[in-house]
Amino acid sequence: VDGRADREALVHRDLHDKQALWEAGSGTLGLLDLDTAARGEAALDLANLGVHLDLRVRQGVLASGTARQVRAVLAPVADAVGATAERLALYARSTRLRLACVYAFRPDAGPWLGGWLGGCAGGTVAQPARINPSPNAQSTNKIRICRWLGRFMDSSLGW
Repeated sequence: VDGRADREALVHRDLHDKQALWEAGSGTLGLLDLDTAARGEAALDLANLGVHLDLRVRQGVLASGTARQVRAVLAPVADAVGATAERLALYARSTRLRLACVYAFRPDAGPWLGGWLGGCAGGTVAQPARINPSPNAQSTNKIRICRWLGRFMDSSLGW
């Protein structure tokens, strides 16, 4: 990334499907948890929404066709607010990694987390050993994920 930020806007900073309330009858959209709202790059919120679409598909709670429809709506919004593809990609990658850490120790993440972690690395680090979905395997999963994060940081960031 060349270090140049996109145009600033008012951003939520944690915008995703569970932060929105939609009233279909009136067409009103409301947002929750505005405590982290600030001025920043709109690409942050748009990338966060997009990555959460991927997450919901992977979790099996959103159809991939619906995710594509929402993405089709987000694309012109990104253009309208001046969110560049480079900044969207940067924020998407950081959001994927953040969500991997958030969900890493949740028992219901076992079936999909390994593939998700592999996607975080952009192919630079092999995905971790199979994540065991059994609640009894949580300590083993934690060790596997921590080792993977160490390899990721070392290869991607030169730590």
